Amino acid sequence: MAIRTAGYYWVMYGQEWEPGFWSDGHWALISEQEKVVDDDLSLIGPRIVPPNQHELFPLEKPSLMTASTKEERSTYVDDAQQRMEKHYAYTPTDNDWGLFCYTDASPGIGGGVGAFYWFSSRDDVFRFICQVLPFYSSGHSYDNPHLKQRQLGVIVEAIRIGAISKAEGLVQLNKALVNVYQITWWGTLHSLTQGDSPFARAVIDAFEAQHTATIEPPLSDAQHKEWLAFLSEYGL
Repeated sequence: MAIRTAGYYWVMYGQEWEPGFWSDGHWALISEQEKVVDDDLSLIGPRIVPPNQHELFPLEKPSLMTASTKEERSTYVDDAQQRMEKHYAYTPTDNDWGLFCYTDASPGIGGGVGAFYWFSSRDDVFRFICQVLPFYSSGHSYDNPHLKQRQLGVIVEAIRIGAISKAEGLVQLNKALVNVYQITWWGTLHSLTQGDSPFARAVIDAFEAQHTATIEPPLSDAQHKEWLAFLSEYGL
């Protein structure tokens, strides 16, 4: 895990955002006399940029959004469904970005179903995480998708500007998405094909076991077609 720079960050303690000061492995919060640790916090947001670091753009304080009405939620769910279908059907090139996630469903009903979704850029992946996943949920009826959307936006921005590492950001995203979705991987199709992570290697192993053939880039046109067809069904 990357070393977190000492300083002030936006943190969610309970249901409220507040500035927290990170130093020597502990947090000092305005609302608490005792020091707290990461596990005591609901979410850890971006670092608050000091005034003398004006070359970094300032970050506004996140605000919690109110619950949507049934009509509003229906509109968002319909849009999420359409975008899910669009990015599932997208045919990626090597430099396109992908996301693998699965519904965070109870094992009692068979567990979650996963799939790859594909995008033209990393920022599109992040927009999908924030704008689609909260509204396409198998989670509890009392989950507030607008609140989750705002939480995810804070975390994604922290990843994007390098305030937290990708690994730490993934943990925070999945914490915010409990009962909705869980994210296993994001990266380029090229990195997946290269097997550059344990997840990527597991996917390649599954392909090779099914096709009794090895993945050795660069792929031929026929291999590339088989590989994409396999990815389109992986996790379903």
